[in-house]
Amino acid sequence: MATFDYCAIDPQGKQKTGILEADSERQVRQQLRQLNLVPLSVTPSSNRDKAAKYRTRLGPTNLAIITRQLAVLLRSGMTLSEALNGIAKQAGTKSTNPNAAGRVITIVRSSVQEGSTLSDSLQQFPKSFDQLYCATVKAGENTGHLDTVLEQLADHTESQREFRQKTTAALIYPILLVVMSIAIVSGLMIYIVPDVIKVFVDSGQRLPLLTRGLLASSDFLQQWGWLMAAIGGGSLVTVVMAMRQTAIKQKVHKLYLRLPIVRIFSRGLNAQRYMQTLGILSQSGVPLHQGMEIAQQVITNTHLSVLLSKVANRVKEGESLSNALDQMGYFPPLMIYMLASGEASGELDQMLIKSAQQQQQDIKAIVATAVSLFEPLMLLFMGGIVLIIVLAILLPILNMSQLIG
Repeated sequence: MATFDYCAIDPQGKQKTGILEADSERQVRQQLRQLNLVPLSVTPSSNRDKAAKYRTRLGPTNLAIITRQLAVLLRSGMTLSEALNGIAKQAGTKSTNPNAAGRVITIVRSSVQEGSTLSDSLQQFPKSFDQLYCATVKAGENTGHLDTVLEQLADHTESQREFRQKTTAALIYPILLVVMSIAIVSGLMIYIVPDVIKVFVDSGQRLPLLTRGLLASSDFLQQWGWLMAAIGGGSLVTVVMAMRQTAIKQKVHKLYLRLPIVRIFSRGLNAQRYMQTLGILSQSGVPLHQGMEIAQQVITNTHLSVLLSKVANRVKEGESLSNALDQMGYFPPLMIYMLASGEASGELDQMLIKSAQQQQQDIKAIVATAVSLFEPLMLLFMGGIVLIIVLAILLPILNMSQLIG
């Protein structure tokens, strides 16, 4: 069976689009009439059309659910085609307005029915199924344990989603605090402070140094605030454009690995991703050197990715993974020790997963500590600024009171 994109009109006169499986365009039109739809156009879904139409990335939640469902259905004894058909129905592809997940699964199922493997069918959608996913599925097909591999992938996807959600949630409040602080201080300096201090300026008395400094800062923001905002926006655009240059990006990423605070997150996050990916691939039966080449692609730091490619070559030549990573100098010592222990005991795949989990816990603890310290420090900083503004306004009042006395 092939897949066809259709455009039709429902009984209310609204236009509907979707995808259906059938042997011919005529059969698609019959299905549409059975759904009380008037077909306008029916066209085969070519590979080029698929690539253009399904660029939307399946979210981590949908990906984890689909993977888990497929693993459960395969373990229950269903064939791959039947399992994909069940997931497609669950996603609503038989409705007149199927979602992206349902459409993707329908095309994958059609490709499988035509004789392609599941891994090859998934590769049609690189935005939804990355190289790790496809390589792991292929390993599961080769070893005959596709259901087990899919369960591991579902666990990995859910773990990554939960980690990102918790990290994002932890950073939302500090970011809002910074934005609101900047907005409040800017509003005070531009609109409130000048009107209050104008009273003392009109009285003719000499203003204290703190008040004069605050007034000068306020005047500067009023006159040149737009220019500062323009410079900031231009600088941001320049940085974004510069980071698209491979050479500049690699130098900046190399700097990330050395900066006192940034390096903790840059090294830790990339090490965790690398070990997690390599562990899943190793457990699925992918050879170590091949898994290292795939795991290297999940690294977001380009400089570290280049170094890991050299590590992969050294491991391919016979050097141990732990020793090659240790000489690179960017992975945590505890992680290296756990890998060496796994190599000695013959349980490297287990140690890869455990070291990744340990690193993830360490990153969570660092983020929680940083956030817990940042909030009171930011409040103290804001309190200090407000105190300076209040003192700058109160000092002229106190001087005026002394003159009257």
